[in-house]
Amino acid sequence: MEKDTKEFEDFLQEVHGEQYVGTDDMMPDDYEEWLQDLDVDMWILLGMRFALKMQEKIINKLQKTL
Repeated sequence: MEKDTKEFEDFLQEVHGEQYVGTDDMMPDDYEEWLQDLDVDMWILLGMRFALKMQEKIINKLQKTL
């Protein structure tokens, strides 16, 4: 379970990084603020995007074994 949590956290950092404008020094603080400002609908949307990304990853692995 810890690995899944880490992957989701990495995904969230990636999403934040795509929209972040500022210095590297301020990025960690901005990330924490960004997380706190997410509303329920955005958490659901991000969870769904992450699930789709994981499904794609699994499908690609399965296709390699066929």
